[in-house]
Amino acid sequence: MHFKDLDNNLSDFVGTWKWQSNDSIITIEFQKWEDVFFDDTNQYEDMLVGAYKFTVNGNVIQDNLSQLNDNSFYIYDRYLVGNTILHKGQYPKCEDCADDQRQVFVYFTDPEREYLNSAMVLRHTVDNGVEKNECCVLLF
Repeated sequence: MHFKDLDNNLSDFVGTWKWQSNDSIITIEFQKWEDVFFDDTNQYEDMLVGAYKFTVNGNVIQDNLSQLNDNSFYIYDRYLVGNTILHKGQYPKCEDCADDQRQVFVYFTDPEREYLNSAMVLRHTVDNGVEKNECCVLLF
């Protein structure tokens, strides 16, 4: 069995994201991995895989960007991973999303706070010809 990203929904999020507020900076890098095989379900899936770096006042608090290209990790041992495509009416609801706009749900793990169950919902928009990516962090 194969779950293929036929509409390239995951591709909109590939690349480097950066958020800054005062002296805090978060840099996230996403890659699209195709044909990831899962032994437990005997299937292939296309996945969005990411890593991040967090700095405050120039001091590195967390940096796992180098892990992104390290193939020795199992896919779910990575800090950002997912491929669930969400539609407008699904949780979390996106009131200002277009009916055909897709969002992507990815799991987010903080290696120093593994007790936190969290995820991110990624949204891609085009505003006056400018592509923008938005992120909503969910804590369970």
